[in-house]
Amino acid sequence: MGKNDLKTHITIYTTLLIIYIALWHTAAIWEYAPFASLWYAPAGLSVAMLILWKRDGFWKVLLCDWVIAAQAQYVYFDDAEIERVLTVATVATFTHTIPYWLSIWLTEKTDKRISKSTDGPILRPIYSTLYLFIGAFFAGILGVFTQYMFGGMPYEAALNAWLAWWIGDFVGAIVLAPLFVLIGITFFGPFTAPRSVVVVECSYNVPLLPSRLKNWLLFLSVVATPPFIAAIRFELDNRIPMVLAFFIVLGPLVMMTVRCGWGVLVTSSTLASTGVIAVVKHIGLVGDAISYQSALLAMMVSSLFFLSYFKNWKERTDQLVNSERALSKASNLLLINEMGATLAHEINTPLQAALFLSQKVKRILKKDDADWTRQIEDLENVKHAIENVGQIINRVRNASKSSIDEPIKANISQVVDASLVFVYSEIRKNMIDVEVNELSSMPDVAIRHSEAIQIFTNIIKNSCDALAVGDKRKISIKAAKDNQFVTISICDSGIGLDQAAQEKLFQLGASSKENGLGIGMWLCKSIAVRCGGDLVYEQEHNTGACFKVRLPVYE
Repeated sequence: MGKNDLKTHITIYTTLLIIYIALWHTAAIWEYAPFASLWYAPAGLSVAMLILWKRDGFWKVLLCDWVIAAQAQYVYFDDAEIERVLTVATVATFTHTIPYWLSIWLTEKTDKRISKSTDGPILRPIYSTLYLFIGAFFAGILGVFTQYMFGGMPYEAALNAWLAWWIGDFVGAIVLAPLFVLIGITFFGPFTAPRSVVVVECSYNVPLLPSRLKNWLLFLSVVATPPFIAAIRFELDNRIPMVLAFFIVLGPLVMMTVRCGWGVLVTSSTLASTGVIAVVKHIGLVGDAISYQSALLAMMVSSLFFLSYFKNWKERTDQLVNSERALSKASNLLLINEMGATLAHEINTPLQAALFLSQKVKRILKKDDADWTRQIEDLENVKHAIENVGQIINRVRNASKSSIDEPIKANISQVVDASLVFVYSEIRKNMIDVEVNELSSMPDVAIRHSEAIQIFTNIIKNSCDALAVGDKRKISIKAAKDNQFVTISICDSGIGLDQAAQEKLFQLGASSKENGLGIGMWLCKSIAVRCGGDLVYEQEHNTGACFKVRLPVYE
């Protein structure tokens, strides 16, 4: 670790510790009982750190929580002995950190398991909330048990504290952790290593506040309604049912979720939660605070579920529309393909006639006594030109008819040579240097010859388009055998693709070209995967595009 890295780590740890201490003192304002706050912000920061820094976050939470646990002993007990302080701080640190770490770990594992399921986006807010619900429960129970066993907390105090401890931690984990994650990614993104969970995916480039007047009205209603209802219920002796209050707030919250998105939802929920606790603390209804916070949590989770459902519905709708457009383009492409095969057949007939007539004239000139040497050489060149055109036409016809009876076997060297013929005009026009390493030593691969040509022609053609501008114009093609696979790399010296283009590269209907169909790369990858291989894109910093086609060896 270099000096700069060490300074960065020290700065991050110190900053997090200062924030953790400040949040703990803020949470102490809303205490329901000793050691139990109904708005325990440090729990939210703990969850956020575990999400933002993966394994390293575990040690960050341990350090911050240990300092807080030790400080709490001196705040609540004037005669705290150093041995008891160290014991309680150490045990309390692990009972707080481990349940949340397990919750985040289970969430990430479940995400990976159901990532390809059609119901995955709808289930994500359910199981992620459930895991944090259980984590907060064990953190609260084990925290109270630690204070009772080692910290000298009376039994009655422990009975009064466990529920508030649990709800306060859960408020921090559900309401405040998303806000801390969003702020961390926005302002400290380069210094984090976030996990692949739904909270992180929703936190990139999202606004924290609404932008339109109507959305501001929804935002303010969501923020102000919960504390207002708490005050009205107090004045009316709780004659307004909590369920009715729940639905009064849920309507604007759901509308705002759809209109404004994740960032505004997180901000409004945090402010609403703070407002509820402030009002309850002011009017002295501390006992009802658990009910209010539980209702607010239920609204937050319901809105998260609705947001995920709406987002999943929108993505599926967009995907369906894009698929229909791509299939329409594919239909037109197939029509053009059939016309091309017919046209090749029609052109081939007069070419054969022209070849026959040129050879007939050549034979007549040879019989003449005059010197026709120059004219005979010209006719010989005409013959070679016609034969070259005929070979190209035959390749087009063979490539356009991929029959199921065609052998699933292809020679890499022959495929690359045939593909280069198709794009020869592009290579010559752009003055591109093509470097082909020795491919004849590679074994045959398990793919139809015509389909292999389709893959390589498409990739090389894209490289030629990318090299139309720039000084250094080079395409290198090489192959390597790895166990039972052959990997063919096609790399160019262009500028490559940006991150947005890379993410949509193999999606049906997505194209970075102005008049592109969005079919080529998707179809190439589909063919490679169907044959038991794969097509991937790689690009290092400041390098051109590099496509790697991985195909199984023919046996």
